[in-house]
Amino acid sequence: MFSHKTIKTIITILVLCFVSLVWAEEKGTSQIELIPVYEKTFDDTIVDVIFDTATVSIDEAKRMGWKEEAFSAAEKKSGRGEIFYTKVVISKKGKKKVLKFFDPTGKIKNSIETGEYAEAVISQNGEYIGITTPTKWRGGDHESKFEMVDAAGRVHWALNGLGTGPYVPSPDGRLIIGSLSVEVEAAPIEIYNKNGLLKSIRKDFAGFWTGFSTDGEFIALGIPLAFPRGKLIVLDSAIQILREDSTATLYGDVGGGYYIVFSPSNSYIVYPIIKNKLEAANIGVFDAQGKLLFRILTQGRGNYICKFSSDERYILVADAHGSCYLIDILAKKILWQHIIKSQGFGAVSVNKDFNKILVCKYPNKVYLLNEHGRLLLEDELADVTYHYVPKAAISKIGDKFVVVDRTNKIKSFVITRRGS
Repeated sequence: MFSHKTIKTIITILVLCFVSLVWAEEKGTSQIELIPVYEKTFDDTIVDVIFDTATVSIDEAKRMGWKEEAFSAAEKKSGRGEIFYTKVVISKKGKKKVLKFFDPTGKIKNSIETGEYAEAVISQNGEYIGITTPTKWRGGDHESKFEMVDAAGRVHWALNGLGTGPYVPSPDGRLIIGSLSVEVEAAPIEIYNKNGLLKSIRKDFAGFWTGFSTDGEFIALGIPLAFPRGKLIVLDSAIQILREDSTATLYGDVGGGYYIVFSPSNSYIVYPIIKNKLEAANIGVFDAQGKLLFRILTQGRGNYICKFSSDERYILVADAHGSCYLIDILAKKILWQHIIKSQGFGAVSVNKDFNKILVCKYPNKVYLLNEHGRLLLEDELADVTYHYVPKAAISKIGDKFVVVDRTNKIKSFVITRRGS
């Protein structure tokens, strides 16, 4: 049996160890380190990227340039590991754009060179790319050609004689949404499929915002009215209007964007709103038909990205500067927030289990949070400078991430505990 004094000593040691561990986690940077494990340089200026992951043999990964440190002990034992690869790279070449499509080994499967001044818009799930190319832009005539291209580089359908756009593709490649003209504020919003125009929706002011449900069955449009009012329109797969709600308007760039987000089963719609007066920012949560259920005031402001957990209980909301908020839908409240007050844009990515949240902040800052909003890591990436609006992604299990450097390099890092 241990003596009373020995037991007290053991308890004291255990308490000190626990306190030290907690203190180290709260300090964040002492426990986790980032190891560069992959780098690839492209010739032309990178405009956008679709990242994906693949499981390959470790020998094959090393031939592609991945380092030994990229793989866990379990992966090394099995001889296979998960890597990032650039599924699609959109680059700028003079007045044109070049789209290159890769397989997981880094080999080019296909490539497309657009016409001059083309815009390439990636669907919200990364499965399709809409290419809008001007065919007339002088003398008051503005027309364009649209091509629906999948992530393998196959052209599924095309239309001529459209407006200036650019047109946003749906996740299933079935529909596109765009504006007849970016110069005329009252130019209508147009919805097309491969057979032509399906619906024209009037608006009186510049800009609109759009979002598709993940299955492509619903469309949400945010249309500004007289400031600060606006309306949310929800349409079904037959392009019939289910509801118009005029309680709010949206923040965001007038060129459109994915600021309206459907939950995985289409139970909720979320987007940033203003109501009654200009406030810092409100996150509006709507039901599937577009009825406002509740709104939450945040400290941030700007273009928001919203991500639902798979069970639809939580929403991770990130503003343009990288500040994050986790909202509990059932409790209708913010569970935690991580505020970044420095200037510069940020990119946010979350892993599959929603327990690793990556924030990359211009010019080279990186933050890693857990599901409770605790800061696990705050660091600066050496020899990395993001684009002004960073592009980054974290792996499904949250052990690696990848970023785009403004010198047209793709760089990947493994997230590991020091000394492991």
